[in-house]
Amino acid sequence: MTAIESLIDAHRGQRIGVVCDGGVINRYLAHVLGIDATNFFYPNYTSIHRVAAASTGERSIVTVNETAHLRGTGLPVGLFQR
Repeated sequence: MTAIESLIDAHRGQRIGVVCDGGVINRYLAHVLGIDATNFFYPNYTSIHRVAAASTGERSIVTVNETAHLRGTGLPVGLFQR
């Protein structure tokens, strides 16, 4: 949480991209939702998750597991898709 929140604080008013392991994003999204991260969800490989960060500290999940950028590449676009 500290690393992601530090990046948000350092780039107020900007859009940033964070590349991380699925376990990290799983924990962060569960933190935003205020739930236990144990087996919360399976982040797809190379998927995109968007979080809006207000300067007041409020965080809102905008999207989870976006994979549209993989269509037509031959790469898997989801856990159960080929």
